[in-house]
Amino acid sequence: MFLRNPQNWIRKTLLIGVFFFLLSNPASATTEYVIKKEESFVKGIATYTLIGKYNAHFEDFEGRIIFDPKRISRSSVYIEIKTTSIKSNFPVLDKIVRSSRLLDAAEYPKIIFQSTRCVKTEDGYRVKGILNLHGIEKEIEFPFSLEEMISAEGDFLEAQGKWNINRKDYNVIWHKTLDKGGVIVGDTITVDWKIRAYEE
Repeated sequence: MFLRNPQNWIRKTLLIGVFFFLLSNPASATTEYVIKKEESFVKGIATYTLIGKYNAHFEDFEGRIIFDPKRISRSSVYIEIKTTSIKSNFPVLDKIVRSSRLLDAAEYPKIIFQSTRCVKTEDGYRVKGILNLHGIEKEIEFPFSLEEMISAEGDFLEAQGKWNINRKDYNVIWHKTLDKGGVIVGDTITVDWKIRAYEE
């Protein structure tokens, strides 16, 4: 038996094939967002004997979030912080923190976090990634909250979280002899942050 119009048959077969391909490979909902630092903050808090607590924030940072609400595993975050931009109410201490005694901003001008895995949890989200601080890379993991919002400026994400790191894990040691047990400068640094990132 011969087909009367083989071209139509081929065309229909191709259309059916494309239809089923699209069903099995739905379009990605991945969206890229750019962090707006004017509406965000990144803070660092450490115990310092002379003043109690050293509360500082970074004035210069940037980053991107790739977010897919249907497939969180495709989501990621990249943040880059300029160490020279740290600032508090104690300019003299800021100078010490930026110096080679602590962050050594001249040698290590950036703190970088690049996520490797994002998962949804009952309370929000959890991210794992590599933190590059003081020239040392270590894996960290922490929870965070995230909301999708709409404004006159466009769609944006608002994310917030907090985590602790031990500065000595990154060889941030202010004095080889006196820096024992975190008596003068606490070993633990709390990083508190909240960011807004707008759809690109």
